[in-house]
Amino acid sequence: MNNVNKLLDPLKRDKPLLNTHTIEIETEAGQQIYNIPDADFLRDKPIIGMVMRGFHADRKSKNGRSFVSDAVLKESFLTLMIDSKAIINDLPMEYLVANAGDMPGDYATIFIEKGFDPSTSSIRVASSGNIVTNEAFEITFIFMNPDYIECK
Repeated sequence: MNNVNKLLDPLKRDKPLLNTHTIEIETEAGQQIYNIPDADFLRDKPIIGMVMRGFHADRKSKNGRSFVSDAVLKESFLTLMIDSKAIINDLPMEYLVANAGDMPGDYATIFIEKGFDPSTSSIRVASSGNIVTNEAFEITFIFMNPDYIECK
């Protein structure tokens, strides 16, 4: 493969980490559905992957919250929508976790060519029994910036 193809095809690159956007979703005891914030930023961005940091006692979210427990994460599912259609439906969120020992830049490869609609996308927790107020889900989206892609 030549270097031009390697640059344009992020799925063939070795650990491509192009552009990222991290969102934080704060939890509330008893709540089972959480909407994805930042409705406009990720719309129409070509998403190539996602990653989450797992629970650890000394880890904090970007806003200083503790992460949801492993018990909550094991029963959490992500749904991403576009035009009222689920393009990712009930993806187990455990699939997205990169642990501390993983290689930097590791992420779940998920290709969504035309982005998704965060305002209708959500995280669903199967049972609210383990949810604690003021903890967080934190998801980093890896995307290609369409403004910088030129194919001639």
